[in-house]
Amino acid sequence: MEWKDKAILIGTNNFRDSSSIATLFTENHGVKNSVVRRTKSNNHILNNCNILEIEWKGRLEEHMGNITILNSQNLYSLIYNDKAKLYLALSMCDLLRTSLQENEKHQLLFSSCLHFLGNINHPNYLYFYICFEKDFLHTMGYGLDLEECGATHTKESLKYISPKTGRAICEKAGEEYKNKLFRLPQSLKVYCENFEDQVYSINILGYFITKHLYNGDNNLLPFYRKQLKLMLDSK
Repeated sequence: MEWKDKAILIGTNNFRDSSSIATLFTENHGVKNSVVRRTKSNNHILNNCNILEIEWKGRLEEHMGNITILNSQNLYSLIYNDKAKLYLALSMCDLLRTSLQENEKHQLLFSSCLHFLGNINHPNYLYFYICFEKDFLHTMGYGLDLEECGATHTKESLKYISPKTGRAICEKAGEEYKNKLFRLPQSLKVYCENFEDQVYSINILGYFITKHLYNGDNNLLPFYRKQLKLMLDSK
């Protein structure tokens, strides 16, 4: 059995002297763990967040199989010296690798990942990462509902987010409980270039990711997602 697909490299582990096990998030086949032969020509490509065109061969679809890299976009080399961009890209890889099941296709999330990586050198790259994490939560079944008030169903004067439900709360319904609610940041709703607003959004998304996917324990968050929070909070 064989197929060709576009993939994002989200993890590697040594397998044999000349091979690695590559964890790939593919457009049409979901997450795949596959053996790739390391050579002088591809060794620099086997870094997380690089975009690959691959050919996969295996006896059965559920088997690990082997891949050949047909083409590559080496994003890692472009952001290696930029700590913020590197942590964002590696955080994305960590979240995908630790949360998605093998062989489950998630084409919309894959498109969201490509959209973020394609804008990694945009001046407002942090906003595109926020879009990825929103889409990630939605894919995992825990998307935020920010279109109407969870208490009154109005779409006007939305000001807060409930940490219990992930739903927006309007100003009137939330005023009495505002100390227990998140403020609704602009960058979770529309395009925004305000850095403080973006950091607050990432902290809110991190709260819900931790709550729903890592048993509410910050210590269980993937390494680079924790490092990302520490880095942004220090700025």
